[in-house]
Amino acid sequence: MNTSRTDVLSSIETKLGALLALAIADRLPQTAKARARPLDQILADGGLTTVEIASLMGKSRQAVQQVLSAGKSKTSSEST
Repeated sequence: MNTSRTDVLSSIETKLGALLALAIADRLPQTAKARARPLDQILADGGLTTVEIASLMGKSRQAVQQVLSAGKSKTSSEST
């Protein structure tokens, strides 16, 4: 398989992973902790890049990065 096809398949796999993450998040019990998790973070955990997330959500890359960074600092402060 040539590199171009491999890249396309990898991109499809990433997007399918993000869709799966969204479907799972939708089915989780709606506890306060689950609701507090931003959609940006769910998509990032599914494998999408900040550029892809920004494009899907109609945000700037910087806005997505800010949400993801806030989630990381919140998670690290909760675990300590």
